[in-house]
Amino acid sequence: MEMSQETLSTEELDEMSSMERYIEVLLEKFPTPITQKELAHETAVTKSAISKIRDRIILLCDIEVLGYEKKLLLSSKTETFTRLLLFFFSRLKPQVFLKSNYLKSVVKRWNIHEKFKKHLANLSYSDFFNEENTNKIVELILHNLSIIALPQHFNYHEIKRAKKDVGFLMRFFAYFPVLDNLSSNLDLAIFDNEKELIDLLRLRDKVFYFVLHNSLKAIQNWEVVTSIKEDNKKKVSIEAYLKVVDYYARKYANDFTSKAAARAKKKGIAFKSKYFEIGAFFKPNNEHHGDICHKGAKEETHLSTPGFGESPLPTYTEKVDCARAPT
Repeated sequence: MEMSQETLSTEELDEMSSMERYIEVLLEKFPTPITQKELAHETAVTKSAISKIRDRIILLCDIEVLGYEKKLLLSSKTETFTRLLLFFFSRLKPQVFLKSNYLKSVVKRWNIHEKFKKHLANLSYSDFFNEENTNKIVELILHNLSIIALPQHFNYHEIKRAKKDVGFLMRFFAYFPVLDNLSSNLDLAIFDNEKELIDLLRLRDKVFYFVLHNSLKAIQNWEVVTSIKEDNKKKVSIEAYLKVVDYYARKYANDFTSKAAARAKKKGIAFKSKYFEIGAFFKPNNEHHGDICHKGAKEETHLSTPGFGESPLPTYTEKVDCARAPT
């Protein structure tokens, strides 16, 4: 199979299916290279079976490792990463890829926080989120993507028999109901103690204020707003849209909190009444929609009085640099 230099075609994706179980082993073994003999043992096939697909499997592997060590290791290059991502999503088996050691290792190498700081500088991203916050966001996203449940009426083999273009679209339409109901299906099984819970709630506050901070700038640039010529009418429209943003931001933040509270109860972790309050762990200078921060920095210290049977909440200090707030 000769792979194209661009996004895989439907035929190429289907041809990769003959290597699926071998790829799954390599995903889990990453970043440890393995021999063809070891791959045969892990997949319960003969060495000759591996030899038959060797030319195709090495197209997904690191050529330097193959050359120096004579072992198989999936390449972490963007092209290979994209092929594997598309392959498992098209097979309606995203969990295999999203839970793999391969993905975890590659994501760490990407230094996503620095990329977000650079590409989202106009949104004041680094004023709200540090590297630990970004890593937690990525962890939360990957965790929830890895447990999504696809509609049972989508059958891969039926999709494969469909015409090329239609079949490809059907594969990805299978994810639409999941995305539509993403908020209600959000899983927060990523904290095991009070400190990790508080870190998660602080992230809730940061995301909430980050959204409000950037909402005014975004709304002012909407075509439906810029097309309004009369200043008073434009002002009223902007305020109405800001209220909608505020409503949904609070709704999703509260939904998030409710799920965290339920999870904490199951784990036997005290969930103080203070924890339900948006801004309990992080709050910028000014809560005005879309223009939260004034220039400068502010130290925010949050304390709470322990309730009956609760341990004291540690003091947390947040430094919020709003020098790059949008105007």
